[in-house]
Amino acid sequence: MTAIEHIAPNGAHYFRHADMDRDEAISYGFFSRQGGVSDGLYAGLNGGLGSDDTPQHVAQNRALAASAFGGTPLPIASLFQIHSAHCVTINSPPTAQIANRPRADAMVTTMTEILLLLLTADCLPVFFIDKTHGVIGAAHAGWRGAVAGILESTTTAMCNAGARRSDITAIIGPAIRQPHYQIGGDMADQIARHHKGAETCLLADDSASDTRYLFDLPRFAEQILQQQQIGRVLDLGLDTYADSDRFYSHRWATHQKLPDSGRLISAISLRRMIQE
Repeated sequence: MTAIEHIAPNGAHYFRHADMDRDEAISYGFFSRQGGVSDGLYAGLNGGLGSDDTPQHVAQNRALAASAFGGTPLPIASLFQIHSAHCVTINSPPTAQIANRPRADAMVTTMTEILLLLLTADCLPVFFIDKTHGVIGAAHAGWRGAVAGILESTTTAMCNAGARRSDITAIIGPAIRQPHYQIGGDMADQIARHHKGAETCLLADDSASDTRYLFDLPRFAEQILQQQQIGRVLDLGLDTYADSDRFYSHRWATHQKLPDSGRLISAISLRRMIQE
């Protein structure tokens, strides 16, 4: 079992990888929808600022994530995510002004005691950790961002901040998995052209009446990260589409003809610097 589920004292549920479940220097969690204050369509821990959920509920849910790892709630650094290859480096404490969020899809930092927070609802949340050099990162990688180069730019930003590729561990969180991710031929062509071997992430969907493929987004990301020569890639193996009780999924909500879906929170912080 690679995914270990935790329940925070405040009731929020989150997952960690079994190989990196406990660490005094790093706090992180890929949160499920369970344990939040939202109700109705968004029932649970919806962190989506762009959703039509009650804003007060979203703020409370984000505060629950910020305090889930114990101690004083950490200040949140978050992004206005745009499915890009843009990664920012956080060098100063984040402000509480949501409107000032950088338009980007990844961030890295060497600062302790701040929380890098991502939102997803089928896309990949990917954490980057170099414990040796005290650098962490968080990337939102949907298919557009992955093809555009968000994982490569995050790796580069990690190294520019002092990380070493061979010391970086990447952790892939809950996301839509291949059996439920049907795509069209044009999108498949863009993916296949990205790098050698990318076509192995595409499986022809014989059940479709036209040319369709099932896309393995986590494997595609893993191939990119391996080509970046980082030390280790870990995958929780959790499928957002297949488990609507625990996860929000945009595609599942669309197939159910729902008007919207919540957004899952993923959060990571560097709690202390590593001493050589």
